[in-house]
Amino acid sequence: MISMTKKAGEFLTEAMRQVPLNEQAGECFRLTRDGDGTFALKTGIKTQGDRAIVHDEKVLLVVAEGLAEGLDGKKLDLKETGVDEPVLVWT
Repeated sequence: MISMTKKAGEFLTEAMRQVPLNEQAGECFRLTRDGDGTFALKTGIKTQGDRAIVHDEKVLLVVAEGLAEGLDGKKLDLKETGVDEPVLVWT
């Protein structure tokens, strides 16, 4: 199971307010991999096989099917950098 901390959930909730998403159509953040293998956070809708991560009864993030197995047991958290904006990290 993939989960997220309260801080990460609050961060993504605020980010959703700033990004024009069509929530009625099911649009949310999607975690995928780019061609070079790095994680990418994009917007999109949940597709079959994706794993949804919920915060306050709302789907904030879906993880693409192929990535979900590799992240099983991981938790998405927010890390303060002290210099720049906080970053999302897997723990």
